Amino acid sequence: MLVDVGGRECIRDDFIGLCRAAGFRTSTITRLAALNVFCLIETAPAAG
Repeated sequence: MLVDVGGRECIRDDFIGLCRAAGFRTSTITRLAALNVFCLIETAPAAG
């Protein structure tokens, strides 16, 4: 179920920081062409 709970829109740097804090590195961020409002974020575990 998808529910709108009054959150805010996140920007690229927000997601990069979130991934970094969780121990991941961001490898690529690709904008999806269909609607041009969604992105695919590829991450991998951070080394070390």
